[in-house]
Amino acid sequence: MAETTLCMKNLMGFLLPKEIMHSKIHQKIVDLASFFRDKVKFNIIDGIIGSNGYEIGGSPIKVNIIVAGEDPVAVDSVGSAIIGYHPKYLGIAEERGIGISNLDNIEIIGSQIEEIYFKFD
Repeated sequence: MAETTLCMKNLMGFLLPKEIMHSKIHQKIVDLASFFRDKVKFNIIDGIIGSNGYEIGGSPIKVNIIVAGEDPVAVDSVGSAIIGYHPKYLGIAEERGIGISNLDNIEIIGSQIEEIYFKFD
C-alpha cells in the first residue's frame, strides 16, 4: 500500500492497532513522521537483505547497502530510489516541511544511486 517500508513507514511500530493506518496511508505516514521528527535524531535503512514483493512474505534479496542520515524524508527518498520507487508520502512530507524528497537536493556521500540501483518488483 505504501510502496516501500523504510524509516518513515516503520514508525507504525509505535502504534497499536496498526490497522488504523491503512486508510489514507500516505498522509498518515507523513503525520507520524511529523510527530516524531524532533524525537528521532538518526535514521538507518538496513538494506543488507531486502524483501522483494511485499513486506511480510516477499522474497529475500541480498542488496548489501546501508542508507543513513538525519533527515527521514531524504533517507527514505534515497532508499526508495535505489530500488526504483518514489512513494507518494515522500512528496507530501517535503510539502509539509518535514524533509527533502527531491534527490537533486540531497547530498549523497558514498556510492551514488545509479551505481547501486537494484530494481525491486
